[in-house]
Amino acid sequence: MTSFMLAVNRRSFDNARLLVEAGADADAVDELDVTALMLAAANNETDVIRELVTHLGAEVNRENSIGLTALGVAAACCNVVSLKELLELGADVKKICSQSSPVGESVLHVCSRCRGQDTMESAKCVEVLISYGAGDIINKLDSLGRSPLARAAMNENFECASALIKYGADVDAQDHQGKSVLMYAVETRDPLPIVTLLVNSGAQSHKRMVSTDTSDLTRYSTALTLAVKKGHTALVKYLLSCGCRASHGVHTAVFQGRTELIDLLITSGSACPEKVRINPPALLGGRQLHVSDMCPQLSPLATALLCGQTGTARLLVDNFFLTSDDLLTVVSDVTSLCPSGLPAGVGEFMSQLTNQPRSLLFLAFLCVSCRLGFEPDRKEKVESLAVPTLLKRKLLFQS
Repeated sequence: MTSFMLAVNRRSFDNARLLVEAGADADAVDELDVTALMLAAANNETDVIRELVTHLGAEVNRENSIGLTALGVAAACCNVVSLKELLELGADVKKICSQSSPVGESVLHVCSRCRGQDTMESAKCVEVLISYGAGDIINKLDSLGRSPLARAAMNENFECASALIKYGADVDAQDHQGKSVLMYAVETRDPLPIVTLLVNSGAQSHKRMVSTDTSDLTRYSTALTLAVKKGHTALVKYLLSCGCRASHGVHTAVFQGRTELIDLLITSGSACPEKVRINPPALLGGRQLHVSDMCPQLSPLATALLCGQTGTARLLVDNFFLTSDDLLTVVSDVTSLCPSGLPAGVGEFMSQLTNQPRSLLFLAFLCVSCRLGFEPDRKEKVESLAVPTLLKRKLLFQS
């Protein structure tokens, strides 16, 4: 700590003034790269802040080596009073607060980082910042493409997120990889409160991003697939009630062997046994896979068999949750993908699948089901059929 900072810290302002007159720099940083003004902002000392800026020559927008300002420090500490004092003294509310990682954070990003007991204060900080013109940067993205609202969602800062939404934050903002605010919220420890806030504020639950994680099964992720991956049953139920297509999560649930979620998804009324492109390294967990297409299209049944999930495969067959190819080519498809041998029990299961006689009901259902198709409008097509309700429920895999 410099001699000037020591004098200010002791509130010896006359001595501090003499030091400045003798050539001391009021904006000098100590060994922690902090100025006297930043330290006062962190300690919420408004009288010191005022003295430094108005009488001792401290620059209110002075940056340290990583681009941090006193305003950024006040926001990070959720110090509402010092934040307002700095703004009154001319702090630039639109200035980038930090050049550290992630680069390009605004003061609203910094507020959104707050957790725990500071979340109420962070929301008050947002209110103050908006009143001083921060509304113009409410959707500004940092170097990773994250908005202040995405940062609030990541930190489960419900109060700050509510304040940002109130003043116009984009609830559907996506980062550079296409990850939405809702997806960030889904991945938190206690996602339901902030996910509910976002959905009630108009967030679209069907947005998807290209997954860069080779451990993910599918090429694309949605809020629902992320919830299924977490195994969060209550969250999956909520997202389904909001209109998420259950089909987006079936393959992920099959891959992880989450029987309770598979049953929940396929009986939701919005699931179809469609084929999706999968990620071979994730599917086989290191086993050799023979594919000409690096992302082959597989049905839920084929996925279950390649994962060695014979119990899951039985569940799918018993619920008639099959594509038109499953009884015709699934055996040859799965066998051709595993030149080094099938997972244990899969060969016996496929032998039973192909040799067991099928009932007329089963074959008729599969024929009608495939004629209806597996597009998002399948449910509307089924509902329009002039058939008994029981049959409609069966065609929607609900009975």
